[in-house]
Amino acid sequence: DDLPASYGETTVAYSPNGSKFFTGCDGEDVGKISSSTGSLHVFDSQTLERVAKISSSEQNVVCATWHQRLNQLFVGSGTNDRKLGSRGKVSLLYDTNLSAVDRGAILA
Repeated sequence: DDLPASYGETTVAYSPNGSKFFTGCDGEDVGKISSSTGSLHVFDSQTLERVAKISSSEQNVVCATWHQRLNQLFVGSGTNDRKLGSRGKVSLLYDTNLSAVDRGAILA
């Protein structure tokens, strides 16, 4: 699979138990005014098959980390658009059934 990444800082990381690894990718038309969004790709460490693709609201997903105790993913993304300028964002991904409910980020 093609995994476009225009930033040298784009990371690859593992899930806490090592069964998955993940990386961020750019949206299409990088560097142009575009509505295309980046994504986080999650792969099985044994088979190397993609098991999930999670879209971002921004153009580029640059980094992510999976917190072991909280079982939550923190995703850094951004846009560098000639018209809109540069902006960054951190998103938190969690599962209401699997993530720690007594600590970390939760819905109020």
